[in-house]
Parts: sequence; C-alpha cells; structure tokens
Amino acid sequence: MTSSTGSCHGTRYGVVVCDNHEKWGGASSIGKRYVDIFKSKNEDEDWHIFAAIEGEVPSKEDLDTFDAFFITGSPHSANDDIKWINDLKEFISSSVNSSKVRIVGVCFGHQLIGAALGGKVTVNPSQKFVLQSEEVKTDKNFRGNKAIKELIESLNGPLRLLECHGECVATLPPGATNLAESATCHHEMIQFTENIFGIQAHPEFTVQDYKDHLIPDLFRKGRLDENGKKLCEESLLLPLDSSKMAAALKKLCQALSKYRVATIKILLCEDAEKWGGRDVMLKRHVELYHREDDEEWRGFNACGGEVPSTEDLDKYHGFIITGSHYSVNDNKEWIRKTEQFIATLAKKSPSKRLVGLCFGHQLVSKALGGVVGKNPSGKFVLQTESVKATHNSSDTNPVVSKLFENGPLGLLESHSECVTELPPDAKTIASSNSCEHEMVLFADNILGVQFHPECTAEEFEEKILPYLKSGKVFTEEDVLKTKESFKVPLDSTKVNDVLKDFLHQ
Repeated sequence: MTSSTGSCHGTRYGVVVCDNHEKWGGASSIGKRYVDIFKSKNEDEDWHIFAAIEGEVPSKEDLDTFDAFFITGSPHSANDDIKWINDLKEFISSSVNSSKVRIVGVCFGHQLIGAALGGKVTVNPSQKFVLQSEEVKTDKNFRGNKAIKELIESLNGPLRLLECHGECVATLPPGATNLAESATCHHEMIQFTENIFGIQAHPEFTVQDYKDHLIPDLFRKGRLDENGKKLCEESLLLPLDSSKMAAALKKLCQALSKYRVATIKILLCEDAEKWGGRDVMLKRHVELYHREDDEEWRGFNACGGEVPSTEDLDKYHGFIITGSHYSVNDNKEWIRKTEQFIATLAKKSPSKRLVGLCFGHQLVSKALGGVVGKNPSGKFVLQTESVKATHNSSDTNPVVSKLFENGPLGLLESHSECVTELPPDAKTIASSNSCEHEMVLFADNILGVQFHPECTAEEFEEKILPYLKSGKVFTEEDVLKTKESFKVPLDSTKVNDVLKDFLHQ
C-alpha cells in the first residue's frame, strides 16, 4: 500500500523510497522526510510515498496521474539484479515518452536513472567510499530546460554538499547534459532529458545524520578507514549549502509544471501549392502558437498519410489540426484515420490538448458524433464575419471565456461547409450570421474554431477570391461584398493568443 498526504485535487508528487533501514525509521519515515523538505505550504499538493524497496514501484499508469516523482538514495547498487530495481528502471525508461511527468533522482536515484537510460554506473574513480562534504561546482553556461536553468543560476557558485556513495555515474546516457562536478564525482548533477533531473549529493541529510549513523556504521563495516573517518569529520565542520540546495530543488519541484516543455504536433491538412507547402505551413503555425524557445514543434503531412498513432498520445502535449480545401465527408483514408485518432484522444487522453481550425474544427465534430454539412445559406462563405459569444461562453474554459469580454470579434471565414449538429456534451461558445457553431468546446481539452485566425485578408483576396470568381462560384456582387468586408479590422491576434494559452494549459 502507498501512503499519502494532502488533497487529491492539486499537483501530485510521488516519493519513491529505495531504503528501509531501521536507523532511518523505515521506508515511511524516509518518504516523510522528503515530503517535509519539498512540500509547499501554500500550494494544493498531493504526496504519495511508494516503498519501492519493498516492491511498491510506480506503474506506467501512474505516469498519467502524477506530475513528478522523487527517487531516493539506497544502500543498494543501481547495477544490482533485483526485481524492484529492474522494475524501477523500466518505469524510468517509460517516463521518457511522457510529456507530463517529471523525475528527480537523489544519489542512488540519480545513478539508477543514469543506468536505466543507457549510461554506466561504476565504483568511484578513487575506488574508495566517499563520505564527506564536498565542493560542487555548477555549470553556469547551461542553457537547457528553463526550470533547471533557473535552479543552476539560483545556486550562484560552488556549493558544499553532503556526499555518501560508493558508486557514481561514470558515463552519461545519450542526450544527457552534465551540470556540475566535484573532486570525487564528475557528474554531480545531470539533466538526463527535458523532464528528468538527478543529483549525486544528499540535500536531505544533516550533519547529525552523519555523526549519529553514517560515520559509525560505515567505519564499523570497514567501508571507512581511520583516515577517511577523520577527513569526513573535518569536512563536516565547514559551512554547508544543503539547505540552499534543498530550497533550490523545492523551487524546481514547484516549477516543473510551470516550465513543462511543450511538444506540439501539427497535422497539416492542406496540400494546395498556393499555400507554399509543408514547411511554410508549419512555420506559420509555429510562429503563431509557440510560447517558449525550448518547445518542440513537429509538422506532419496528414493529407499525405502521416497521421498520428496511439503511441503519439504519450509523446506530445498537444495537437493542432489545420484547415484544408478537402471536405471532412470525403472518402479518403487519411481523413478516416485522423477521425479515429481524434476519437481515441478524446476517450483516452483528457490531459492532451487539441485545437481544430476550420476543416480541423469540422473533423473533430464529425469524429465525436456531430454532423458536418453545407452552409445553411447554400453559398460559399468568404468574408470577415462578426463572431459573437453565446450564453455558454461565460461558463466554459477560463482561458477561452475572456475572449469576448469586449463584444463581438471580426474574424475571417472561408468555408462551404460547417458543423450543423454538435456532438454530445459539446458547447457552442460563439456564433455568427453564417455559422451557428463558430467556436466549440468539445471537451475540456478540445477546442475548435470555424474561422481562420491564422490567415490574413490579403491572402484570402489573393489566393481564394480569384478561384471563386473564375469558377463562377461568386458573382461580381459577391466579389465586391467580400472585398468590402476585408476592410473591417480583424481580431485574429486576440484569438491566436487565446488558442496559444489553451494549447499550453
């Protein structure tokens, strides 16, 4: 059984305890020590203690329900062939594909992460057990994950930290970055991935822990000789930065959600040459909707058959489905596969964000049980439209609800079809004279818009209007009416900001 403290509604943290020695009061007391050090007094947090050393290892399913895990120190080696250690390695490996959960490893936890991800853990370079306070130097030039970057900057120079280890990470796993070193350990702090951090030192230990337990125990067992005992005792007289390191890790813990690196996948559903091709379309959407420099954005040629798989749901924070000249009712394999993906996301991944633009909006509706048909007017709509909030807009997603605070918005429309019947539980947030369901919240994590905030009036006049005129879809009167509407000021920027915020929630 796991033990827990706190509410079940806030951020969820797990302490994975890898030691249960009676001198520390058992696994539960060790876990409680971590909770006491790292739990915020002013935040709504839920902390669970997993006695991993007793077989209570987090499961892959826990990656969807927890925000972060701490993996503690242990008397065991990361190389021991023991079931709970192997299970924990598998759990760590699985977490790499999670865009949600974060892991912080301490000493053994730090080493175990290194081993699980392809690095090597060996005995200390000195071949001796290290038990002392050590000066740890951080790399101030680190420019990776924003939360860890802030942690390194906040430490401000060399730190004196408590060390207790017979082994260390000798070789970094692929893609890992070393952040700090000491005279006895080259890899004192490591950013293993964007979501996994480790530290060799023990910010949770105190000098009294060393005097009362570690020095006597290790000396008695012969792992510490007279000279080592003397060096350790002398080093403990020096001022320590353990509390500073613990505070920095606590801040990191609180910042994990705030600076979670977003990975967004854009399903590009347009292949008409006039829009410039895949790279141009990708760049357009990234420039509009990215927030942080270290975000990862990928474009997939959906209409060319590159449709996300179920496995992609674990790898990405959110998805955008773009507009298209195709109809969602076309009998095309890529459209049907994209529908299936949308339905799977809605059913199995409530934490993943999805935004549909025009065609994408319609496809989401169809995938979830709605109906898409010809515009009620029977005509192609190409114009700037006044989009107004409905009565549902005030009680919906807090990011979206602020959009219409100052009244209707001027937005660009280009469509021959629209959502005519909503799926179950969907809410219409905004409507216009030409489309009842202009903006729809299909679920807490799924939003669709019929209009085109990503385009400009100049593009519509240059790329779409001539086609409608030459194809006799539009009369001269229609052309003049459309051009006149393009003179109306647009609120696309305001909408794009809201869509950006929604994607990154």
